[in-house]
Amino acid sequence: MSDSKTGVKMVRAAQTADLFDSVANILETQLPHVIEDWLGRVQQCSELTCIPLNFEERTGHLPQLLHDVIARLRQGADSKIPISIAAGEHGDLRYKQGYSVAMAVDESRLLQVSIFTMRHKNVKHLSIPGDADQRSGLMPIT
Repeated sequence: MSDSKTGVKMVRAAQTADLFDSVANILETQLPHVIEDWLGRVQQCSELTCIPLNFEERTGHLPQLLHDVIARLRQGADSKIPISIAAGEHGDLRYKQGYSVAMAVDESRLLQVSIFTMRHKNVKHLSIPGDADQRSGLMPIT
């Protein structure tokens, strides 16, 4: 491989790392808003609200779970990414609370939508100019 191609790949890798770190920073600062957005989506889903949970029971897992996501975004591409203990504990808790697997998947999907919505609303704050969606490999919100 030529030195110029190697150099371009190294620059792109650094830009991607910067982008993910920038997304992590935004997620970290917007954490309460992501949780609020997620809770609003959950409250509109009768399949999830058929199991009555108070605010803490419904959202208590999110801060640690989202901090795990932030840590994963900040990991280097060659790093071994640890399994999220918070995610496993949350799954066990939801099972004990009466959630089905389909309900847990729906809840997770709503969190993904809330995270992508936050990223979309804050794309102007990303540190890399240009088409951030294409560079990040993240799905754009439509």
